[in-house]
Amino acid sequence: MPWSAPTVCCRAGCRELVKVPGYCDAHRAENYREYNAKRAGRNLQTDRWYHTARWQRLRKSVLDAEPLCRMCTAAGRVTLAVLVDHIKPVKFEGEFWDRGNLQPLCNHCHEIKSQAEGSRSRPVAR
Repeated sequence: MPWSAPTVCCRAGCRELVKVPGYCDAHRAENYREYNAKRAGRNLQTDRWYHTARWQRLRKSVLDAEPLCRMCTAAGRVTLAVLVDHIKPVKFEGEFWDRGNLQPLCNHCHEIKSQAEGSRSRPVAR
């Protein structure tokens, strides 16, 4: 693997050089704390459901039944699904546990769908 030149930390005003592009150790830890505080502030029941054994079993059954990304398959591509997505988002009154409301997706297709729903703000490029 070729060597690359160190880059400056991504935090505005920080001049610390890092070997891997991103944040220096101090700002990386700070970013994690900020992210975790924001996630904890949401305190949604659905966030807790994703960490249950029931969800893990349901997710596995969806991926076992349909291992390829549904959107890629419709577009004629063969891509392994890694996520189980709610077709109608729970925040828009979709049923969390309804097997008929779930679809297997790859990361890219999930990002596109989430962005279209307005839950992401960064652009997605393929």
